[in-house]
Amino acid sequence: MSETKTKARRAKTYLLRLAQCDARINAMQEKIDDLWGQATRITPTLKQDVVSGGGGQDKIGDAVAKIVDLRNAINQQIDYYVDLQQEANALLNRLQDNVHYTILYRRYMLGDSFAVIAAEIDKGERQTYSLHGEALVAFADLLTDKSISEPGKAEKGQNGA
Repeated sequence: MSETKTKARRAKTYLLRLAQCDARINAMQEKIDDLWGQATRITPTLKQDVVSGGGGQDKIGDAVAKIVDLRNAINQQIDYYVDLQQEANALLNRLQDNVHYTILYRRYMLGDSFAVIAAEIDKGERQTYSLHGEALVAFADLLTDKSISEPGKAEKGQNGA
């Protein structure tokens, strides 16, 4: 693989972590909503004689404990996401070419499609793809080994539920 393609892939991998992190947060929130729905459907039953070893007697408590754990995980993921966004934004702001900035910002920070970006920069979609590749290479030149999201560093503890 050429050096240019390697750089572009590295930059794209870095920037895609924003969407991946956001998706993890959304998935965890959906799980919380599901657990909350289950917890509110559970009808507690009071029994005079509780047999030990029955297990699972406190289904509401178990559901609430899972919700609390997931909320803590979401908070950690949000902290990571905010740090990643700030770092990515600082790097994007260092790009010299405004078109490169616009393409990468709209694609990876806002999630716009190439068709929307092409209209924004007043270029054809095909030319926008080409400029996107150039922008990724320029962005890769700004990345350092200490970037938050370098493989191995950011993944540790960031898997969510």
